[in-house]
Amino acid sequence: MPTMKDIAKEAGVSHGTVSNVLNKTGKVSIEKIKLVEAAAKKLGYVPNAQAQLLRQGNATVIALIVPSLREDLYMDLYTSLQIAFASSKKTADYSVHVYTTDDICEHELSILDRLPVSNILLVVTVSSLKGISLSRNPYQSLPCPVFYIDRSPAELRDIDHYISFDKKQISADLANYISHNHFERIAFFSASGINHCETQLFDHLRNALSNTSVTLEHFSSDMNLSLTKAFDLLQEEVPYDLVITTSILRADAVINAVSLTHCNMPHIMTFASLARIPHGHFHVYELDYTKIGMKIYELLSSPSSQSERTASNHILKPKGLPFLFTNIKKAEKETLSILTLDAPSTEALKKLSPLFEAISGVHLKVVSMPYNDLHQQISLMTEQHHYDLIRIDIAMLDTLGESTYLPLTSCLSPSDIDFSSLISTGYTDNGFPNYASYTLPFDLSTQIFLYRKDLFEDATICRAFYEHFHEKLTVPSNCRDFLKIAEFFTKSYNTLSPTLYGTTMTSGAASIIASDFMPYLFSENTRETLTNLCQNKEHLLSAMTQYLQMTHYATQQPWWLDSVSQFINGNAATTIIYSNYAPYIINSKHSDVVGKVGASIVPGKHPLIGGGVIGISKYSKKIDACRQFFQWYYSEEVSSLMMKLGGTSPLTTSYTGLRNLDLFPWLHAVKKSFDLGSRGCGKQSSCSIQQFEFSIGTSIRNLLLGNISPNEACEWIQNTF
Repeated sequence: MPTMKDIAKEAGVSHGTVSNVLNKTGKVSIEKIKLVEAAAKKLGYVPNAQAQLLRQGNATVIALIVPSLREDLYMDLYTSLQIAFASSKKTADYSVHVYTTDDICEHELSILDRLPVSNILLVVTVSSLKGISLSRNPYQSLPCPVFYIDRSPAELRDIDHYISFDKKQISADLANYISHNHFERIAFFSASGINHCETQLFDHLRNALSNTSVTLEHFSSDMNLSLTKAFDLLQEEVPYDLVITTSILRADAVINAVSLTHCNMPHIMTFASLARIPHGHFHVYELDYTKIGMKIYELLSSPSSQSERTASNHILKPKGLPFLFTNIKKAEKETLSILTLDAPSTEALKKLSPLFEAISGVHLKVVSMPYNDLHQQISLMTEQHHYDLIRIDIAMLDTLGESTYLPLTSCLSPSDIDFSSLISTGYTDNGFPNYASYTLPFDLSTQIFLYRKDLFEDATICRAFYEHFHEKLTVPSNCRDFLKIAEFFTKSYNTLSPTLYGTTMTSGAASIIASDFMPYLFSENTRETLTNLCQNKEHLLSAMTQYLQMTHYATQQPWWLDSVSQFINGNAATTIIYSNYAPYIINSKHSDVVGKVGASIVPGKHPLIGGGVIGISKYSKKIDACRQFFQWYYSEEVSSLMMKLGGTSPLTTSYTGLRNLDLFPWLHAVKKSFDLGSRGCGKQSSCSIQQFEFSIGTSIRNLLLGNISPNEACEWIQNTF
């Protein structure tokens, strides 16, 4: 195994230089960085992670002790800890080490004996040690905090924590489910009474059913004996209507036992970390263990937790039973027509429409059209020829809203939709009259800045940028810095650039050019309205100058998807696009940048909000079906599925969930951008958003083509007012 000394000899540099390059510390010239990296590659050098931990001398290991990683609950806990601690620069070097016990006490005691205590930052455990007192508990000798998950010890030290889900809420939800489905005989299949956690849950459920005729019986077994106990359960003289299992593995054991014995399949309800669409006799009660991982990170990283040493219990709210939609009543078959835009969310909705039909009996007829055709089609609608639900772009809402839709107050009640969960910031106060009166957010998006994270973190590239500009290579916060970065990554200006272009410009139709240009106009003036900025000739000329300069460093494309394609193919180091096109980064089979992408707010900190809103056509007579569609579409389950299928979500929770953040790493930037962004020209303007953006777009297009001067372009825009 080659050492740093071998690399130094091969590269012809000092041992200290090799150390600085490999550990990314100190200032080293580009030439020496390249020599060290080439020597390390030639010699087959692989960093020793354990040796790095010892050199650091800090406790950076999170020990996770769980029964098994075959349970998705514990796999999600592991993943959430990894992601949470990697999200901060302060904790990015922390690692999660997993130990599995199979719920066997002797295995767990052996693991605790072998823990590398000097490197352990904290221990997270789903312990199999049953009711051990503080004096006999081996965890109490550990010098670090212990987070007990689900199964609590008899006592907690003042540095320890207990985290679980609300068992009373779980039992109440299960009791309601049992009552709604008229189940009479219930089997509760759990672990063998470990720390009384699952026994306690059984007791709560028994109390919740105490005033009913339901029979509830408890079966338990060790994990490795689940199949044997499942056979015993199925061989009862009177079969059970419902089997509740506390893990997926036990549910699988019941299903396997049914297959082997050819007996009737009972309904099965199991606890799992991931919402699953119910099928046949199988339902899931969702316990989102990623929330536990995030709670641990929050408790460990908050200043108060470091100053206050007090043992504490943390009871989290469970997500519950997904995809039940008890408020939707299945009706006689009918068809509900939706007019919408050709867009990723439309394709996702088409894929999910059979699910809505299965639940409601309503067939969704989704008709999609290009942008211009869509709004022309709306103008041709009559009482005889119309669509029931209509999606329009938010830029058209001020001109089409009142004439197209029924007031929502006449169709929906506050109990139909949780309006507080909907994305609403950024456009309700920027010139959109009666937004909440007529429409709901459908496929909203926002401009975001995407960049090649691998390039921005490359030591050689960072050094080259510093030598050229005498500044660190960081994500640009304003358009001046953006211009420097775009120039640096353009091969015609920097022959060593790994990309042909520094960025993209989307400059097709007039409205598209306006969207692409306006972040430059808003740069460093986020508090001003668009109207005021355009009336300031000096500022308008400055924005035009920067936009013209950017044409030297950008590949110009007619549509947002074309721009993201240039980024996906590795031709551009950065891009500004609307967030609904970002999923193409991972969905495209031609993508060269998966796992290499970073995301941020656009330079200038004032993104535009895009996408569309939806409402009920003033000609529609199918109000009940429209209401049921809204109840279904604005549920957490469907919104999450829309996002996973490449669409967008109208719910704020979809942009903070750890599973979605892991899959789509740009969502944190999307959430911040929704909070900062806007669309519109201000309440003082008498012209419509469409007119104003057309004026800006045609002026900038003529400027780019050389047809008019910057002064003439300014006058053209200002004459709009």
